[in-house]
Amino acid sequence: MGADVAKTLTEIGLFAGVGGFQLGFRCAGIRTIALVEKDADCQSVLRRHWPGVPILSDVRDCGAHNLPACGILSLGFPCQDLSVAGNRAGLSGTRSGLFYEATRIADELRPNLLVWENVPGLLSSRNGWDFLAVLTELERIGYVGGWRCLDAQYFGVAQRRRRIFGVFARRDLGAACCAEILSLIPSVSRGTPQSRAARADVARGITASAGHHGRSSPRGDGSANLIPFDTTQITSKENRSTPQPGAPCHPLAGSAHAPAISFAFQSGGDVRLSITEDGTPALQASHPASC
Repeated sequence: MGADVAKTLTEIGLFAGVGGFQLGFRCAGIRTIALVEKDADCQSVLRRHWPGVPILSDVRDCGAHNLPACGILSLGFPCQDLSVAGNRAGLSGTRSGLFYEATRIADELRPNLLVWENVPGLLSSRNGWDFLAVLTELERIGYVGGWRCLDAQYFGVAQRRRRIFGVFARRDLGAACCAEILSLIPSVSRGTPQSRAARADVARGITASAGHHGRSSPRGDGSANLIPFDTTQITSKENRSTPQPGAPCHPLAGSAHAPAISFAFQSGGDVRLSITEDGTPALQASHPASC
């Protein structure tokens, strides 16, 4: 196995908890080579299930000097300041603000992919400005990609538990692979040939839009972030859809038709969101980039 391939199949988990991300990566044949987790009880669980894997305690003390190169960096950064049940201090809070330590580490290690998760409250924190700050920071360090809000009740768990999952790739690798990964996650119907075929159609549509946006991004460098969205989030009440500002997209059904939304940040200019379906502009909005 070549060195590049071996690196791609490795992962480091920041804010690892009890290893939820790591279990998923293990099932996919990806090897965890280092973990960062502060809680002592969580560390004991990690040592039991990932014996021999180094565990560091504080992301603020981590970086290229004590973490190895990896293909994937996962970050379940703290949600306490973002949750609607918390104090809503946002990214300026001492806990959720550790997101910036994670991006510092990512900028030093330069993995192929960043995979992250957080609560839906991230979308509405500071009226959406914190989510914009997340996207802007990822863009600043050279990562582009997309996100989806997934609900545990559609994955064999008897609980409604929504979380935002993001997949972002280094700009030189492009965002199309991120949109494809997110679109192929089974949501409501899964396992049947019909649902697999439907998800493949969704992936092709998103990938085609990814190519379109990559060539026509405002900066012209193909760096647009791509977000797969369910069309019922942008249609009418007659379609039983009543989206509210800051509301997350519900799980994407395999039969849904997903347009693509591109996001690009222009230094000193505006932040622009554009929604297109089959490559045809349908909605555009802009506001000052300053927070």
